[in-house]
Amino acid sequence: MARALRIEYAGALYHITSSGDRGDPIVRTDEDRARFVELLGETAVKYGVKVHAWILMDDHFHLLAETPRGNLSAAMHFFNTAYSNRYKARHGLRGRVFAGRFRAVLVEKEAFLGPLSAFIHSVPVRSGTAARLEAHLWGSFAAYAGRAAAPAWLWTQDLLALHADGRAGYLKFVRQAARDWRPEHLAALQGSNAILGGRAFQRAALDRARKALHGREERELPDLKHLGAWDPESLIGRITAVFGVSREMLFQRRRGNPWRKLMIYALKKYTDLSLKAVGAIMGMDYAAVSQMAVRFEREAAEQKESGRLLARLEKAVKAPAHIDGAPPQGQEGRS
Repeated sequence: MARALRIEYAGALYHITSSGDRGDPIVRTDEDRARFVELLGETAVKYGVKVHAWILMDDHFHLLAETPRGNLSAAMHFFNTAYSNRYKARHGLRGRVFAGRFRAVLVEKEAFLGPLSAFIHSVPVRSGTAARLEAHLWGSFAAYAGRAAAPAWLWTQDLLALHADGRAGYLKFVRQAARDWRPEHLAALQGSNAILGGRAFQRAALDRARKALHGREERELPDLKHLGAWDPESLIGRITAVFGVSREMLFQRRRGNPWRKLMIYALKKYTDLSLKAVGAIMGMDYAAVSQMAVRFEREAAEQKESGRLLARLEKAVKAPAHIDGAPPQGQEGRS
């Protein structure tokens, strides 16, 4: 049976879902849940994804996410693979964690951003696992409602801008949608042929997808400047400037070189390069890249000096470079 067409282009919005294989859990402990959130944030940063809303349940998850780079498949492959490998290792499991490919419905943003976010945020109440929307903390509604700090990678301003009174209006909208929900409403949010939108939107989406097959224009994408996305050369330049080390020191192959470890970790986490591509830059096998990045993260948790290096790195990459390499001026418009 042929797979459904995956339409990808710059600026596309998707309702993404994935469930446990054979209905099995995808999280068992709060440690699993924390790892899921950590990896979701890492994916948003690494691939420049705008996450508008998300919810994590025991056996499935929902994301409402936008891809300014048109790289949905790459981003979700990274996320699902990284999470699955850690989950299986932690619980001594074999086989698949998720049931096949993730499902992604292309969404007409102007018409469905608000309703879909309310649908996602109300999943725990509709399923009977929570009495109130605020009671479920493993999702983005907690941040919108002020019950939890909003991570830098959660893109809140588009949903809040839909209502004249901002946050208060959005919260009222979601609560009302949850109260008014009926099972028959689901059909209006499912779409057809993996597209949710009017006929004009469907025609335009298919047309853009065809053009994308023949290459993409390089466009200025200001959104990405707020997401922590880096290209390799800009990242290397930022690290040499912040830490005052030479480029040669970052690549020097000597035992225990902390700058090489730092560079490997940074390329893996803050660019959209594959492990193989990072290995090509650093002159090493892709498996060694993964091992070195994990080792550096472990050392940062256990050793003061490595911990200080990681803290300085995280501070340095919070303000990603512009296309021309200059740091952005402020974060106007970010909620």
